[in-house]
Amino acid sequence: MDKENLYASPGADVDIDDSDSELAGRWSRLWGAIIDGIAISLVFIPILFALGYYENIEEQMASTSSALAANTIPALGYIVLYVLFNGYLLHTSGQTIGKRVVGTRIVSVKDGSILPLSRVVFLRFLPFSIVAYVPLIGPFIALANNLAIFTSQRRCLHDYLAATKVIKA
Repeated sequence: MDKENLYASPGADVDIDDSDSELAGRWSRLWGAIIDGIAISLVFIPILFALGYYENIEEQMASTSSALAANTIPALGYIVLYVLFNGYLLHTSGQTIGKRVVGTRIVSVKDGSILPLSRVVFLRFLPFSIVAYVPLIGPFIALANNLAIFTSQRRCLHDYLAATKVIKA
């Protein structure tokens, strides 16, 4: 309590440093995500063709258990490829290939620091990537995740889960 004013309200010591970070714009975040998707697809789709994934896709989709396997294997492959493609950049600069192109980066909300790769992958990327594949509700959760960017803080739900924000680099 302040000795000069006995009736002053107590103060809180908050460790949030927003002084030197400007939030990335919604359009730059969108273009970064599009560039990431294109870059990974340019590698991933030919791999799926080479492995024969598309040869018997109609038969796989005919039964429920085969359809689940047919969707799970490419989803896991995409996640692995995402980490291989972007892991080093995320670890060293908080950027993916797309974020580097558009000039944005992922940082901690608390102190603006670059996050450990494990936190970015397991809290920011993986949960919503997996939930998107849940039948019936997955697409709606994925949509809500992305629509949250229209709030004043310009953060998606995955940003809230991982305590991150995307800033101009």
